[in-house]
Amino acid sequence: MQKVAKKKPGKGVNGKKLALLMLLCILVAAGGLYLLRRSGALPPPADKPPKEALLLRPAEEIAAVTAENGDGGFTLLRQGEEFRLLGREEMALRQDAVQAILNVCEEWRAEETVLDTEETNAVLSDFSLDPPLLRVTVGYRDGQKASLRIGAATPDDIPRRYCMLEGDSRIFSVLSEDAEPFLRGKETLRAFTQPSLRADLLDRVTVTGDKTFDMHYTPSGWIMDAPFCYPLNALRVNALLANIESMGFDAYLGTAEEADAPALGLDEPALRVTLLQGASVVTGEDENGETVSVDVPPMLYELSIGRNDGDSTLYVLWQGGVYRASRFVLGFWQEIDVDRMLLREPVNFLVNDLNRLSFTAGGKTAVYAVEMVESITQNNRIATDEYGRVLYDAEIRREGETAPMDAEAFLSWYQRLAAVKAAGTVPEDYMPNGRETCRVVIENDALERVISFTPYDDLHSAMAVDGVCRFYVTNAALQNVIDGMP
Repeated sequence: MQKVAKKKPGKGVNGKKLALLMLLCILVAAGGLYLLRRSGALPPPADKPPKEALLLRPAEEIAAVTAENGDGGFTLLRQGEEFRLLGREEMALRQDAVQAILNVCEEWRAEETVLDTEETNAVLSDFSLDPPLLRVTVGYRDGQKASLRIGAATPDDIPRRYCMLEGDSRIFSVLSEDAEPFLRGKETLRAFTQPSLRADLLDRVTVTGDKTFDMHYTPSGWIMDAPFCYPLNALRVNALLANIESMGFDAYLGTAEEADAPALGLDEPALRVTLLQGASVVTGEDENGETVSVDVPPMLYELSIGRNDGDSTLYVLWQGGVYRASRFVLGFWQEIDVDRMLLREPVNFLVNDLNRLSFTAGGKTAVYAVEMVESITQNNRIATDEYGRVLYDAEIRREGETAPMDAEAFLSWYQRLAAVKAAGTVPEDYMPNGRETCRVVIENDALERVISFTPYDDLHSAMAVDGVCRFYVTNAALQNVIDGMP
């Protein structure tokens, strides 16, 4: 058998040389493409074709805009430098809504050309273009007109609609948001004043109807009065107040008589809301530049939400006027969850807001009086912060003792007590039926709160706040407080 000669191994290319070789190849290829393009052997890269302009004239040249839609449509007519609603020329219009229409009419471009009806057997009704869902006609000062048909939504991921320009055989697609101002009813053009509420001035919020909810403000936090009395979670309340402050409506439909409130379900509304805004002081400057203050009395606002609302629309009665609103903006009223609003850590007074604390456990009661006193420096001066504000220290006295106790020991224990929170929810019909094992009473200038604990199961104790039991806590957390009592 003849031996096969072994191939002599060649030298490998090290990493640095290999990288340089690859870079040289890339540069040579790029240079070749450049020379080919300069010589005309390769065509330049194709630019993206501009979008077809369906409407393209400045707003100053527009004399009228007509929108024909399923809601009856509307016509805006230029009168001088303003536009008025045909048939309701005396009615003030929302300038933001009018401007949104003019902005689209100034420059309305197609996103793409879908097809040419002269080259296909397309049926316009398949695109909701004959008859169209919307027809927009723009008249110009020189007498010319342009008309667009807007049809159904396209199957694209981006919200678009089919469109045709009168006199053009092509079907285009346009952005749905461009058609939106014309699809709304003419009532959206009517001027009105949006609610102007301040969350920090609200004193009471009351909801009746399909839902019952009532809460009032105290300096130590909001308290719920209905469906039962219980302190509320500050974060949940602040979220609700923020929603109230940002309330807004889409359109003003007129007075209750003009808008036929009963037909909109407002004679027996789903919800009735009453908002009490406290007194305030408004400060400003007069014509002489001097500061003046005006006292604003308490204000009572009333909101009713109708029953016959659509999937995304609500009809509301606000201060005697009927409005259309978005469920996205006002739906929070129907979504109030009482259980989620409740405070799960009832010992929530800050130390500087605490006057007295009584703690009972194991048959013994300790009472602590809390007072905030001016902090004194080593130089025997009143301590202040960088802004000159006086600093205070907590002085704690246990009942029956004359000298103040160790404030640090009390504050450390108070943190344990404040950390006791609900571990779960008891059944709605649950009633504490055991001997009270622990009781906490906290007091300040605004209110007194009583928190009592009774056996619930082997590992938990039921917690009642001012006689209302909604939660249970772990025995371990409670025992940690009892063991650390100063």
